[in-house]
Amino acid sequence: AVRCAFSANWCEPLGSFQQVASGGELSRVMLALNVVTGTDCPTLIFDEVDAGIGGQTARVVGRLLAALARKHQVLVVTHLAQVAAFADHHFLVSKNEDAGRTTTRVQKLDEANRERELARMLSGSISDTALAHARELLAEKSEVASQPNMLAKADAQISDAQITSGRTKRNAKATTPTSKKRREKVR
Repeated sequence: AVRCAFSANWCEPLGSFQQVASGGELSRVMLALNVVTGTDCPTLIFDEVDAGIGGQTARVVGRLLAALARKHQVLVVTHLAQVAAFADHHFLVSKNEDAGRTTTRVQKLDEANRERELARMLSGSISDTALAHARELLAEKSEVASQPNMLAKADAQISDAQITSGRTKRNAKATTPTSKKRREKVR
């Protein structure tokens, strides 16, 4: 039998996935495995891949998802604009109460409404500053989409920053004795 041990945080002991990994962490492990090893599955679904992350780490996750989407259909449920901006298509899912019942509405966004939704996701309101930031994210997505191998840039970012549960740790941390011990256990 094969046993995989996992620790989402520095200096925490390794444990089985069901004991130590959250839904978001499991989703990011699956993302990493699919990127590194590949998959024959034509459709990949990631839910909560953004749980416990933000900022630069979310951008790296968005880039990795975009890289997977070059060869697969990738469906992502996300609450982060930094992840959503890298999608080819953006759907807004909203829930409303109607006559004592909850209804769900799914709407495909055009480019103008996508920009507004990304701004709302970033700041909770649609301000000039939020719209400018949304445009910046969409410009980054366009730049990444035009790169022949966008995984190379994402790999460089990952080697610079380790994805952990809600925190970004610099590689300098990997030289600590605890980290070395954990790497030896994993090998």
